[in-house]
Formats: sequence, structure tokens, C-alpha cells
Amino acid sequence: MHAFTRTLCFLSILTGCAAAPVSASATTESPQPTDAAAEPTAATTTTTTASHELDAGRLRVAGRGIESVTPDLARISLSIDSIARKADTAVDDNADATRRVLDELASLGIAKADMQTSGYDVMPSWERRGQTEVHTTIDVTVRDLAKLGKVLRASTDAGATTTHGIEFDISDREAREKAAMTAAVADARARGEALAGAAGRKLGEVVSIDTVVAPATTTWLEEADEATAVPVAPGSFDVRVDVTVAFVLEA
Repeated sequence: MHAFTRTLCFLSILTGCAAAPVSASATTESPQPTDAAAEPTAATTTTTTASHELDAGRLRVAGRGIESVTPDLARISLSIDSIARKADTAVDDNADATRRVLDELASLGIAKADMQTSGYDVMPSWERRGQTEVHTTIDVTVRDLAKLGKVLRASTDAGATTTHGIEFDISDREAREKAAMTAAVADARARGEALAGAAGRKLGEVVSIDTVVAPATTTWLEEADEATAVPVAPGSFDVRVDVTVAFVLEA
């Protein structure tokens, strides 16, 4: 209410301004709303918040749309490392271990399209002089999170020596971002109409829209898999879009 009252005081100095063509642009940074973002509640819940400022004959309103969703896939990166005195032995050992890992992943239902070799290195060992190290990196997408714990455990048992983190995501991210964007623009318009109406003015056409899609944040939940698997916690994601919309103020 205090921000709203202060804003109305500025309206007395505004002058008319001709409307400009509508334009929209995406930016890596944009003014953030002053109101705190709503906490995630349940999957597919949309939340909005906004702030505002005045320019000569125009009203700029910042709106926010949030889609709280539960991830339905995960990406992991596995490393298979081998070391031997002879280079060809290290290469053969690494190939055998990599083959075992890929076969194990396939047996758990991971499609070939979701397994990709992203790195392969053969180098002298700096810790063990006179020996050779071989490192293979495989990127894996797990589309059934119920199997994630089993995948982590089985890949290690098969020969993977390192797991480079887990990235949770959603398969319909684009749709969720569009939904959050729609909510953010609607939020900004509603705030703008309230401000203009309270000042005895009308909200005119849109002059510009600046948009930024914030990186997803994760709220961790306690969720354990079977005793034979690695415990995992998918949590929930916030798909957040912030917009700053400039409207013409009409008499």
C-alpha cells in the first residue's frame, strides 16, 4: 500500500505522451519486482507479483509469473576411469568398463538416444609416473525418476568411477515458460490498470515489454529409493518469468 500511495503522488506531474509501436525484447537481466516471490506450493501452480514506476506519460509495471512444477527427468554425467602401465592395456580396460556401464543402463530401460559419450581422454598419469590414464564421460538422461536411484547404483557397480552431479528438469519446459510468461504479462496489466484507474487515468496500449526467464530453483524434499539404490530427492522447480511492461497513460 505504501508503494502504491507514493506512486499516485507522482501522477500529478505526468504529461501526455504519444503511443509508440509495440516492441518486445528478451534480456539477460531486468528490474526485479520489489514484492517477494510466492513460495512454491503444488505442481503446476502459477503465482504472480509485481512492482511499478512512472515515466513521463507512461507507466512501467514489472510483473512476475511462476510455475511451480515437479521434475520428471534427470540428467547425470558418468565418468569411467582406468589406469595401467601400458597405454593399450588402459585403453582396453576402459573400453570394457564403458561397455559394461552402457549395457547396464540399457538393461534398466535407458534408450540409446539418452546415452551420449561426451568425453574421451588418454593421457600420462601425473600421480603415477610411467602409467597411462584413460577417461570416458557419458551423459545420461533418465526419464523415469523412479529408476534414478537404481541407475546411479548400477552404473557404479558396472564400472563408473565418478558421477558429476544430478540436474533435474521437466520435459515440457517450453510450455511452462510460456504459461509463466502469460501470467507475468497479465499480472503487470492488472497492476497497471489498478494504478491508472486510481489516478483517474486510463491504461493505454503497450509500448514495450522486456522479459527475462530466471534459472530454475529447486526445493529439496526427502524421498528415498529402494535400499539397493541410491537415495534421491527430486524436489520441485520454479519456472519464473519476470517482465517489465511500459504502457501509455491516457486521459
